[in-house]
Amino acid sequence: YVEACDCSDGDAVMMMSERVVRCHGVPDVVVNCAGQGQWRFLHEMTPDQVRGCMRVPLLASALVSGAFLPRMRARGAGSIVVIQSPISRAAIPGATAYVTARYALRGLCEGLERELEGSEVLVQEVVLPGLQSNYWANNPGSIERMPWCFPLLGLFTDTTCRTAASWVCGAIEGRRRLYVGGTLLSMYQSLNAAVPGFPAMLTFLVGNTGHTLLSPLDSPPQIPWGAEAAAAVSGATTPSATPIPTP
Repeated sequence: YVEACDCSDGDAVMMMSERVVRCHGVPDVVVNCAGQGQWRFLHEMTPDQVRGCMRVPLLASALVSGAFLPRMRARGAGSIVVIQSPISRAAIPGATAYVTARYALRGLCEGLERELEGSEVLVQEVVLPGLQSNYWANNPGSIERMPWCFPLLGLFTDTTCRTAASWVCGAIEGRRRLYVGGTLLSMYQSLNAAVPGFPAMLTFLVGNTGHTLLSPLDSPPQIPWGAEAAAAVSGATTPSATPIPTP
């Protein structure tokens, strides 16, 4: 059974949830696994591209979860599962909007946990390493932004979808609030919790092996400030980009 739906469209999500409940009853588990977004520096992205990174997975997860939550609470059982990226734990350079969406998705999970305290509805966050999927083909130029330490650390392991599905099922059956797939990734999560300096060390390593912003010969566009910026926002004028002089 398949229900096609733009999960970032609130009206479409509500109609989809009504059809699902009418045909099959209230679901026991809702898995939020949609994801998109090219890995880019913020100044490289159009406003629509930034919004796209927020629509999926963040807005889609919030809307789909919200559509089924009242019925799950009324029934007194259910699980909301959110599939996460390791980047929700270690920000990388060169993927700013993607990183923002993943950290916000982590906040959504924590907020829902507080909201559902005392109920029998569980929020489960499942962090998976890189998968064999069409993601990189659908988001060209992104895999080149991956920090070179990721494959060495096991944060990008080209995991099969079947293996990932078995981890997700294990998390659901074990009612784990946080499940980290993969031996190395799970070990890093444990070290993050147990070793005081480990999170800072991992963040430093990831940040310093990632994609660099500019070569010495490149210059970023000058962002308009002050009266020029106000005029640009109001539409009175469209300032041209002025290169910053290179020393």
